[in-house]
Amino acid sequence: MFENYKVVAVTPSGRQRYLEILIPYILKDKGIIDEYHLWVNTSDASDISYIESLQNKFPSFIKLVWSSLIPNGSATVYQFYQYCT
Repeated sequence: MFENYKVVAVTPSGRQRYLEILIPYILKDKGIIDEYHLWVNTSDASDISYIESLQNKFPSFIKLVWSSLIPNGSATVYQFYQYCT
């Protein structure tokens, strides 16, 4: 919560190697960030497994938003913006 506003951070996600770098910084800001949404935009099984493990580890903080299209990187990330306000 920041100045009485709910803060939701989002990351179009797909690669474990990048999330491993980013997640510690996001977790440091849990006092400000109320929810962290990972927009699952990959079809790589090992990356999906890692993303799911993050949600399982922090179920009240990390929410997964799944692609309604066949994931294709930047060509399909636009669909997730419908969840932003």
